[in-house]
Amino acid sequence: MPIQPGGEVLKRFGVRVVAPLGGRLNQHWLVESRSERLVLRRWWQPADDVDYELRLLAHLAALGWPVAPAVEGPIELAGYVWSLASFLPGDPPSVEDPIAEQRARGRLLAEFHADLAQLRGFGQRGTWRRCEEILGDPTLDRVLTDHERQRPEEVRILRWHLERARERLAGFSFKTGPASSSMATSRSGTSASKTGGFPASSTLSFPIGTIGSATSRFHGAASTMKSSTPTPRCRRSSLRSGSWSRHSGGLG
Repeated sequence: MPIQPGGEVLKRFGVRVVAPLGGRLNQHWLVESRSERLVLRRWWQPADDVDYELRLLAHLAALGWPVAPAVEGPIELAGYVWSLASFLPGDPPSVEDPIAEQRARGRLLAEFHADLAQLRGFGQRGTWRRCEEILGDPTLDRVLTDHERQRPEEVRILRWHLERARERLAGFSFKTGPASSSMATSRSGTSASKTGGFPASSTLSFPIGTIGSATSRFHGAASTMKSSTPTPRCRRSSLRSGSWSRHSGGLG
């Protein structure tokens, strides 16, 4: 069971707990302040990552995306970093026409990546690396060599995929920019992608790099060719499912 926010934290933000919302690494609670519903987050990331994500959320909100930027914080209390954000209600994806839902989300994702490409001055998130940097890291070769005798078949398969990936990337010309949320890995070795394409937020966790952006635009274009009805910008909020709300500054 996650640690509940103590009285010091609740008093500092002037809220009371309504219900725990959970989370994988960050923990969240639905709270109230003067009848307004908010979300209290306890961060697990280092301070630099917290600042990066909150700056990004603020910029996305300014572009009209349904994310939850901090309304107060971050502050350090009781050994943790905390922040308070607006509560964003969401609905599950439509099950009546799943194909139309997927096409709409593809167009929305392409639009989202295009908007992210306009952001300037963010640099690289501290614990993330671009995909081509990871693939070119000689540490990968050393690890495979170290384990080749004990696990020859597994290493053979991994080496084959590594070589194919390097061959595919050899012809690309990369622009300098932050790593993609869908193609980046943290230096700790865990996957940086939490959404399989949508931001993380956490992981958010998320300016989109060259390859991820191009891939998303391709899928968005393919969806548009199959359906002549574009997704208007006003539908952003209506497409905000519970999952989207979490990954846009919620339950990462």
